Amino acid sequence: MTAVAEVLDEIRRRVAGLPGISGVGATKSSPQRIVVYVDEKTPEIEAGVPKNIAGYDVAIEETHGGVVAL
Repeated sequence: MTAVAEVLDEIRRRVAGLPGISGVGATKSSPQRIVVYVDEKTPEIEAGVPKNIAGYDVAIEETHGGVVAL
């Protein structure tokens, strides 16, 4: 499987143009997954964020305006 750091870079590139993205990260749990943090889920975001990338499941989590580091 591709290293999680490489996958995070790829997902950042893929979601860079979507409005409302507040960050991208990875869980430490096993199995590890990628998390895209958004201010609010919208149909545009859900359509633009892949469900899986390089073997990692991708989740979308709302921050409701909270700050998450990119």
